[in-house]
Parts: sequence; C-alpha cells; structure tokens
Amino acid sequence: MPAAMKSEPTEKKTAETEADHPEIAASIGNMRPGLPTPKITGQQLLNVGIVSMSLAIGVISWHFVTAMGFDFYMNFQNVPPPAKVLAAFVAHVQTEVFWTHVAVSMRRILISYCLAVVLGISTGLVMGRSRDGASVHHAVH
Repeated sequence: MPAAMKSEPTEKKTAETEADHPEIAASIGNMRPGLPTPKITGQQLLNVGIVSMSLAIGVISWHFVTAMGFDFYMNFQNVPPPAKVLAAFVAHVQTEVFWTHVAVSMRRILISYCLAVVLGISTGLVMGRSRDGASVHHAVH
C-alpha cells in the first residue's frame, strides 16, 4: 500500500475527533481551556540565559582549577572534580540511607515550621487583642 493511502485514514480520524469534541480542539496548546497561554518575555529569556551561563562558567571553572591543581588563594588539591561529585551524588541518591536522611530532615523542618507558625500566630493574637501584649512588643522593639 502506498504511504499516501496509509496516512489518509489517520488524518480523517483526527478531523472526526476534533469535530466530535470541540473542547479538545479548543484546548490544544493550552493547559487549561479558556485561559491564555503564558507568554515568555525577552527579559525572562535573558534572565534564564544569564543564570545558565553563570552556572556553566562556575562548573567549568571548578573543573579547570581541580584539573590543574590550582593552589593560589585556595588549595584545590583535595577538591574533587565536578564529574566525581556528580557520580558520587547519583550513587548516594540510589541508597535507602540517603532517603532516610532526607525524610528525617524534612520531618525536622516541618516540626520547626509548625512551631514557628503556632508561636507567631499566638504572639500576634496576644499583641493584637491586649494592650499589655502590644506594650511588651513596643518595649522590646
């Protein structure tokens, strides 16, 4: 069968699907139907380019100073090159111990955040509801 004959049914089926479901056709190119697609400005592209170049220059500089064994202000004899660090990171991420440490750290962060929220809201309520609470704040501040 020639290639032209094979592609016609697919195109016809696509056209039928779009005709049968106009909401699908309307949402092509949009994540949410009815909302405009966000536009990327030239300034945003410039910012992304500057950040990318800065990171690239930093990693390339790191590679060269470790490869040459640079020893002027800082001693790079004991600093591993970026490739070794990346390989060690990838190997470490694949262990269960890494994720256990991440979970413990996230638990500590969550507990600390909750305590800060409770203390902050409580202090704010006391300061807003009583003159004595507000005077304590103003005396300290």
